[in-house]
Amino acid sequence: MNIPCDTIRDLLPLYHDEVCSQESRKLVEEHLADCESCRAKLAKMGKEKPPAMETARPLKEIAETWKKSKLDAFFKGALLISLLALIFGACLLISRLCRRHKRRK
Repeated sequence: MNIPCDTIRDLLPLYHDEVCSQESRKLVEEHLADCESCRAKLAKMGKEKPPAMETARPLKEIAETWKKSKLDAFFKGALLISLLALIFGACLLISRLCRRHKRRK
C-alpha cells in the first residue's frame, strides 16, 4: 500500500510517542522501510526536546498555587462555618436565657 508522506508525517508524532493504534503503527513501519525522508523526520523527533518539557515548569507552578489556594479556601470555609456555628449557638443561648428571665418575672 502506497501511503503519502504527508499522511505518515501526521502519524509520526503518535508513532514516536507510542500512542497510535496497531494498524497505524504497521502502516508507518511499512512506509518507513521504504522512505528515507520520513525516517529522517522520525530520527529528528527523537533528538528534539519535547515541547511539553518547556511548559511543564509554569504549569507546575500554577498547580502548586492552585493547591495552596484550594487549601486556603478550605480553611477559610471551615473558619467561617465555625464562626457561624458559634454565633448561632450564642443566639440560641441568649434566647433561652431571655425566656428564663421572662418566666421568673
